[in-house]
Amino acid sequence: MRLLKCIAIGLLCFVALPSDAQNYYVSNGRTFYGGLIAGANFSQISGDNYKGFDKAGMNVGGKVLMFIGNDVAAGVEILYTQRGSRGKEVITAGKVQGVSVRDYGISLDYAEVPVVLYYVMKNKTHIGGGISYARLVQSSERGKTNPDQNFDSDDHPFKQNAFDLVLDANLKLTKGLFLNPRYQYSLVKVRADSDVPPYFFGNSQFSSVFSMRLVYYFGFDD
Repeated sequence: MRLLKCIAIGLLCFVALPSDAQNYYVSNGRTFYGGLIAGANFSQISGDNYKGFDKAGMNVGGKVLMFIGNDVAAGVEILYTQRGSRGKEVITAGKVQGVSVRDYGISLDYAEVPVVLYYVMKNKTHIGGGISYARLVQSSERGKTNPDQNFDSDDHPFKQNAFDLVLDANLKLTKGLFLNPRYQYSLVKVRADSDVPPYFFGNSQFSSVFSMRLVYYFGFDD
């Protein structure tokens, strides 16, 4: 968390900095723009035998957009995000014969720092890609089994650090306001194969997230 505090202080300093840099897509010539983000995640975890982005969660935080060329910008965000998995139907468990699972769910809450490089169009819509680092804040896992199995989530931990590939688009709606669909897929497993509960599901648990957000940049001209 010390790293996140340092980044947060740095972002606040960036927002406050004056700039003489010229950018032809921003009429007042500013280089740094601070913004607020609010939206929702719809996520799943591969390897749990459920399909569909059925786990909903928050995606909120702040952002700094820095123009580094006439049509290139970099974005750094500090977010609180929720992802995981959710499934209601009965499914046969992966490693234990004769055990079925229903009402299964994983909840993973992260403090997340995405860094994205954008191509900026003339109407200021911008698209790009990057990577994200996230630190696990809290996690939980549940599932009803038949027959009942003893389960202690402390014996099956999720990894504390997550790294994701990010694909991002910011579609201009009006002055300073953008619609921001985003897709992320984890570059490393969210949990070691040896830590997956054997009476739940199999190995290779990767996270994928589709987000729909609104981003508002302060001082962003028409």
